Amino acid sequence: MSLTKPVFDDSSSKFRAVISFSTILLTALILSCSSLQNMMSKYAPDISLANTDIAGIDFEGVDMLFTYQLKNNVNYSTTMNNLKFDLTADDKLVTSVDSPQNVEIPALGTTTFDIKHRIKYTDFAENIMGLFNKDSFNAKVKGTVGVFISQTIGSVNIPISASKVVEIPKIPAVKFDSFNFKSQNLASLNPSATFDLNLKVNNKNSFLANIAALNYNFSAAGMNVAQGAAQNISLPAGQETSLSIPVTVKGKELINMLPKLRDFSNNGGYNLNGAIDVGNNIKIPYSLP
Repeated sequence: MSLTKPVFDDSSSKFRAVISFSTILLTALILSCSSLQNMMSKYAPDISLANTDIAGIDFEGVDMLFTYQLKNNVNYSTTMNNLKFDLTADDKLVTSVDSPQNVEIPALGTTTFDIKHRIKYTDFAENIMGLFNKDSFNAKVKGTVGVFISQTIGSVNIPISASKVVEIPKIPAVKFDSFNFKSQNLASLNPSATFDLNLKVNNKNSFLANIAALNYNFSAAGMNVAQGAAQNISLPAGQETSLSIPVTVKGKELINMLPKLRDFSNNGGYNLNGAIDVGNNIKIPYSLP
């Protein structure tokens, strides 16, 4: 009787051996990464957002200021050696920064650093006129802070993020106040009369608003009386400012209209329109009444 020897196929055994080794290696890597992460977290400084503020604002843009605090957890000094972040406004990228740093964090001590950047409205708004009709936009900063711990441990990257809702400046509101007769000279060949066009301009913002120009076209009693521009107007924060514009009317045909101009409210009323030039080629139209 013949006996058949069992045939041993070692290929499956080798495959199982490879799988076992890979499993052991992967487990070791996971454990080593976990251990490394635990070690790094032990030495990594704590970071916190100390303050988010608006350093300046006008009709062109806003200066954002994010202040962070780093707390060293080891009894020797470390160094913040890199700052990398994206700054967005209404989710549109305004700037990306990847900058080397040299900020020392004392042993078991704290230090602060600032992220300051000016956001121009033209950086993220497709329609400036439409932007000024909105109440606010959302500014966000997101990135990492690199901190060098030691030659042995190396550097760690700590995530940072912050956001702030920023109010959009309100365009000053123009109101008609009065059109007052001052004097007349009817004796000359070119008779004239002078008036004061009195306006009120309301700045609803919490900052001093500097207006490059207030352009105006003024009609009364069915006639075009005056047009021009008042230049370089400063409007105190949260206040209504009175603005008096001298107007001279000349010509015999206009002088004949003096009685109506002196009491134009009973002779057809008035129309006032123009534009507020807030700088940066931004001109906001207005029309009264």
